[in-house]
Amino acid sequence: MWCCVIKMSSFLTYTAVVLAASPGLAAGVSGGIGRLPAMGWNSWNEGDILPRWAGRAGFSWGIMPIVNQAARHWEDSCFWGHNDWDMLEVGNGDLTFEENRSHFALWAALKSPLIIGTPLKGIDKKVLGILTNKELIDFNQDTHYSDSARPFGLEGPVPPTVDDTAHPPSHWVGISVKGIHVFLLNTDAEEAVLAVEFDKTPGLNKQRVYLVHDMWTGEDLGVFLDGFAMSVKAHDTAALRFTTPQGNHPNANWAPGKSERSEGRD
Repeated sequence: MWCCVIKMSSFLTYTAVVLAASPGLAAGVSGGIGRLPAMGWNSWNEGDILPRWAGRAGFSWGIMPIVNQAARHWEDSCFWGHNDWDMLEVGNGDLTFEENRSHFALWAALKSPLIIGTPLKGIDKKVLGILTNKELIDFNQDTHYSDSARPFGLEGPVPPTVDDTAHPPSHWVGISVKGIHVFLLNTDAEEAVLAVEFDKTPGLNKQRVYLVHDMWTGEDLGVFLDGFAMSVKAHDTAALRFTTPQGNHPNANWAPGKSERSEGRD
């Protein structure tokens, strides 16, 4: 999925010139360098995006192959460095409403920069509603927890990176100052019921009761013990937040991986 290879000496020279001219500008890498530690660069990506659900064209990829790659690199992100899965194609191409929702929800969950790539003049109101979902933006921009959401519940190892991958992991979990968040991706062509079993979900506990909140609608779905399940339309993604029944954080000390905290940051 790497789109190009650059000569390191040339890159460093270019970076030094740019940073000297523009202090504070983030240095980035566009493919070709490989898997780098989050603290090594400010931003990096691994190819260009297409406004397609799956497939590829040259060095450009549909949404699902990129999410599949993200499942392998979710730990390579922190406050000082980001997995940049390329600009948002929400509202472009032939993406369905549900595919647009999945695209935005997953980019937010993965802590990718949310850069709008569609003309705003005359934009469909439903599409604009996706792009302005405050709860998903708040998760992406959380000032206390830097971790990307991580895949969980895999029956085997993280899937290999293959060109036509259309079925990345369906279950993702992350954390914010507001609670534990679970994202349920339905990659099937038909509506499906996806379940969250509390004893198998990192950050949750089977012995506790949780208030489940829908981040798309802003509505509380109820209080549940042991688990929760809901119907998810084809190619849609449910975005859920889990708190105590009183709405408090259920597990503020948990983190998906090697969490970087912004203690004392504004």
